Amino acid sequence: MQDVFNVVFLGRLNLTVLNAFDSVTEAVSRLRVGPRPFRFLFAGSGDCEDALRERASDCPEIVFLGHVGPPELAVLKQCGHAALLCIERRKDYQVSLSNKVFE
Repeated sequence: MQDVFNVVFLGRLNLTVLNAFDSVTEAVSRLRVGPRPFRFLFAGSGDCEDALRERASDCPEIVFLGHVGPPELAVLKQCGHAALLCIERRKDYQVSLSNKVFE
């Protein structure tokens, strides 16, 4: 779907992502009233995957793709309009750049 705005997360579904996930569900609630369809695509797996899926159970716009390989990553990078970096509200996170930005 070309008209869908895709926000892409690539990485481990760990405690850092879980702790920041309320911001994602809040963004979904706010974006629902907008004119453009959207999706948050989470590619990856990890210890908190089940908990994240549970938190997103009322948000069909959040899609968990599981672990994906290099060919799928290339497609996600091409179809993504924005990248999502989940960080905690801690000073050390907020004053530095994650290496995920450069990967």
